[in-house]
Amino acid sequence: MIYNKAHFTEAGLDPENPPQTWDELIAAAEALTKDGRSGFAITGGGEVGNTIFRSMPFMWMNGGGILSDDGTEVLVNSPETVAAVEFYTNFYKNGLSPSSTLENDGTANRRLFIAETVSMYQAGQFDVNSIKTENPNIDIGVMTIPHPEGKETAAVLGGWSFVIPSDAKNPDEAKVLVSFLAEAENQGYLTDTFPARVSGMELERFDDPILQVYKQMLPFGRPVPANPNWVQITQAYFDGVQRILLGDEDAQTAMDGAAAEIEALL
Repeated sequence: MIYNKAHFTEAGLDPENPPQTWDELIAAAEALTKDGRSGFAITGGGEVGNTIFRSMPFMWMNGGGILSDDGTEVLVNSPETVAAVEFYTNFYKNGLSPSSTLENDGTANRRLFIAETVSMYQAGQFDVNSIKTENPNIDIGVMTIPHPEGKETAAVLGGWSFVIPSDAKNPDEAKVLVSFLAEAENQGYLTDTFPARVSGMELERFDDPILQVYKQMLPFGRPVPANPNWVQITQAYFDGVQRILLGDEDAQTAMDGAAAEIEALL
């Protein structure tokens, strides 16, 4: 989670001790929301994956999720998940996230942060260079994603895979290329984010102080469930989130509706 240190100071918060728990995040967002500025921007629009990557960690750290890890049980309307979804959507419903939240994806939130109309938002380290380039006056802070009291944080583990198709014209040469790309030093040099191998992070480029918190988050990353209908499943969940943000349904009703759609997909 990226935050503006100067905004923290202005609001009477300690920029070197950012929120660690859900309650502390709410309190900080409330203190930061003033004079047309939003304390914590969530995503509620754009490409579905934006909201999945930002809201699913809150479900996981609270003991919920969309599906069980083995993909056989729907968890999206469990008490643990509903509480996490309420926590997430309440930032908008309580006026702590921008009025444009229903349209905003991760890129929109980054632009609002650069314009200094947003004080905190969730983002990968890939946003840092854009912020530094477009508004070098921002003193960027990075915190681990706050967690419920007494529980651990969580994050969605994203990434990319190298695949050699079964009908590849030159499979042996392709294997040589993949072996080269999988070497620790090459992973560390070529990736835009973090390498899959810990030893790949020994390169000097990963010594940037801003990246240290992202390194700390990596052990808490979890992959999304592997399901052939995952795109449709996440769409059902996302539609439910939008119904909550629009005020059409409460969190339990919206997640019950999503659960019915997901059960049919399973």
